[in-house]
Amino acid sequence: MKKKILWFVLTAVCLAALLGAFFAVNATETPATDIVGHNLALDDSIQIDIIYYVDQTAPEGAETGVLCWFAPQESYTLENAEYKLKQNGTRIIGGKEYAQYNSPRIHAKMITQDVYAVSYVKVGNEVTYSDLDKYSVLQYCYNKKGSTFVRPGGTATLGELITDMLNYGATVQKYFNFNTDRLANAEYHMNTVVDGTLKDGTAQGLYYVGETIVLSTDRVIPEGYRLVWRNSAGVSLGVGRTIEVAAPSRNETYTPVLQDAKLAKAAYTRIDADGNEDENGDYILFGSYPQREITDGTLKLMLMMQVGTVPTPEDPKGWTSYGYYIEGTVQDYMWYVDVSYNGETYRGVYFTSYRSDWTTKASNKDNTLQDDYGYTPNNFYWFLYEPLKWRILSEEDGTALILCESIIDSQQYYNNTDNRTIDGETIYPSNYEHSDIRAWLNKVFYETAFDKLQQELIETTLVDNSARSTNPNNSATAFNGGINLYTCKDTEDNVFLLSEKEATTSAYGFGTYDSYGPTNTRCKKTTAYAKVQGVWIPSADYADNGQWWLRSPDYAYSTNGRCISHGGWANPDNRCNPNSTRFGIVPAMQIWLGTLPE
Repeated sequence: MKKKILWFVLTAVCLAALLGAFFAVNATETPATDIVGHNLALDDSIQIDIIYYVDQTAPEGAETGVLCWFAPQESYTLENAEYKLKQNGTRIIGGKEYAQYNSPRIHAKMITQDVYAVSYVKVGNEVTYSDLDKYSVLQYCYNKKGSTFVRPGGTATLGELITDMLNYGATVQKYFNFNTDRLANAEYHMNTVVDGTLKDGTAQGLYYVGETIVLSTDRVIPEGYRLVWRNSAGVSLGVGRTIEVAAPSRNETYTPVLQDAKLAKAAYTRIDADGNEDENGDYILFGSYPQREITDGTLKLMLMMQVGTVPTPEDPKGWTSYGYYIEGTVQDYMWYVDVSYNGETYRGVYFTSYRSDWTTKASNKDNTLQDDYGYTPNNFYWFLYEPLKWRILSEEDGTALILCESIIDSQQYYNNTDNRTIDGETIYPSNYEHSDIRAWLNKVFYETAFDKLQQELIETTLVDNSARSTNPNNSATAFNGGINLYTCKDTEDNVFLLSEKEATTSAYGFGTYDSYGPTNTRCKKTTAYAKVQGVWIPSADYADNGQWWLRSPDYAYSTNGRCISHGGWANPDNRCNPNSTRFGIVPAMQIWLGTLPE
């Protein structure tokens, strides 16, 4: 019996040793290769090598190398290699040894040329390739432009040398008329594709501002869905597996996203002018917001029972402060609370001081419009959340530009009339990019009015804030010869205000800027909720019509924005102080209607 046990133990030990040796040999001999890093080397003839560092596992006698191409290929193999590099040493990086390969010489005129490379290990007829690598002198410069190096007297930014290098490369490119559409000293930014590729089959590359980028994906598009490309801000760039975009002036990432048409159409109701459902109607109901005031005493009592006692600055008791201004300072004196009751949602409003019609003024009856509508301090007011009605201004490829039919709120454009400095740039009070009103639209209103599904349908829009946008649609030079010194950068927004140009576009159903009257399509009525906020209704002759903000700055004064009057006037003389809280909000946006491309 003991002999049998001993025999079994010896057999197991031998077998384990043999298997261990077998797996160890095969593990070390399993070919593997990967390009893990790069560097540059410059020779005396002003020619550059790209140095490739390769992590490779190769059995004894195996062939190794790096293959290079100066143009994208359908495949990257030994059979079609443009250059075949041999190992010329090793390099210790981070305590690990890597094989080193040097690329073919790259002339200064080729500074922007991408070099495509794969490393390989060949054992017999079997070849193992690395993933495709793309690199260039330009990429090296891009990676190093913010680095520093030590020199006598202190450190200097390597960018100083990089700038000289790129300018030299651009000069040589021009001299040799080589690849002059991609000059080395142009403004380049990194563009990356998620779940897709660029034109050359890679997922990342440097592009100069304005250069055409081709985005592609092989994602399957199920029936009833569309595939839309979005950038990192969520802006919709185009629909389909392959689209073209212009390279922006920043690093950017692009992602293809699937959208369900059935869900999209369930998120809104399309209606005609009379409110009847109509799949071809010019209006839609989309989102909801507090609008109509509740006057039924019993209902108000039931709602009050839901919230209990009054809020105070020290203890808001579940209410939320609006954070409104008095004499230039944010204070807690006006609150709101949302309550659900019998399947409806209501907003309660309570204030202990009047909301001033200017952020810089004191709070009293002379400086407010709230009391004009019967709203006084230390009382509770309730408003019903109702569907928001929008007019469709345009519709293209399933995306609609829509404008709210009512003035739904009242907010300042900016809280004072002082200039600011941001990143070394003077920011005027009428600057839309840095305005309070833009922040309010894309945070407070956006999150209040729309649920998650509806937010998915809202297309982030590249909003034009140029001088052209501040002039009427039919004339680029109507106001001040087209010159406006107070414009800002274009913005990417989910919700925005119309510009002067958009508010005078006949294709949207609007008249010229000087058209005026009770039937003017720019006329907007105020909701009861806008009144409790202190909106201005200038004339009883126009039955609840209010003035509402445009995003366009005035051309004459940095402390003025532009508004639409209660009679629909879009004249440049209709100037509005940015820190006034009396002007109304009429939001605009683009949404996908669930229409699929043919």
